[in-house]
Amino acid sequence: MHRTSTTSTIISYHPSSELQRTSAKRLQCLVQRTGDSVYWSNIFKRSKDPTFLFLASLWYALYAWDEAFEVLYRYINTLESDVLRYNDIKLTRELHKLQAHLLYYQQLLRDFQVSVEFVRNTLNPAMSVLETNPDEREDSTKLLHKEADNITSEIKRLTGQRVMLSDRLQNVIHLAFASVNITDSKAMQSLAVTTMIDSAAMKQISYLAMIFLPASFLANVFSMNVHEINPPTIASLARYVEITVGLTVLTSWVAIALQTESTFHPRELQHLETSFLALVLCDRADIHCY
Repeated sequence: MHRTSTTSTIISYHPSSELQRTSAKRLQCLVQRTGDSVYWSNIFKRSKDPTFLFLASLWYALYAWDEAFEVLYRYINTLESDVLRYNDIKLTRELHKLQAHLLYYQQLLRDFQVSVEFVRNTLNPAMSVLETNPDEREDSTKLLHKEADNITSEIKRLTGQRVMLSDRLQNVIHLAFASVNITDSKAMQSLAVTTMIDSAAMKQISYLAMIFLPASFLANVFSMNVHEINPPTIASLARYVEITVGLTVLTSWVAIALQTESTFHPRELQHLETSFLALVLCDRADIHCY
């Protein structure tokens, strides 16, 4: 609203959108119907300040907020029922979208309250011309403060309603994650039971192996072609032990040598090997390395 000492102009913005927004013509009709209200007619009779017409239009914005929160409340109830019924993690995406909208509504309500406070604290400069009587001017100022305080009180109520909806959304989000966690816990419990059954089966197999292992070992020993068991053979048991120990040591050394990340390899030696390899590559490429 643009107010001067001679004129007052209300400017409203109505963007084109597919959503059901209030058009400029619709808002004009609503403001014109304000004069049919007994309450606002008495206010217009008591004061010549055109700011009250602007305050009347702000009430329609409050009614729109009420309608939006009512629709949002029903939609949140539907989502809450769906979370309890279907236990689908995809519903949390819609819940997070609503949470983002509510955070945006918080800023809009804050801006709305700042606008009302500005109208309340900034008097119309035309009042010095329209109402020369100081008593009438003071009465108009008190009436303006009263109406602005009423709108501020309603904005606080809407803010509390927004906080309630945000808390309900947060509760539904926690419920969705809790339901998914319960399902995962049941699956993990079933997997744990299956693992225990498999462990019991493996334990039984281990017991059977322990029973047959000595017999299998003795069978392998007595089937060896060594001089101590089969006198005509050339090989001896001592030769078998020597070859077995030698191959075991060789295999262990190769395994440790190939595992560069093992604790057997000090980090300093690894760094020296890397530096030496880098110097060799630089020398072959004929470049200077520092």
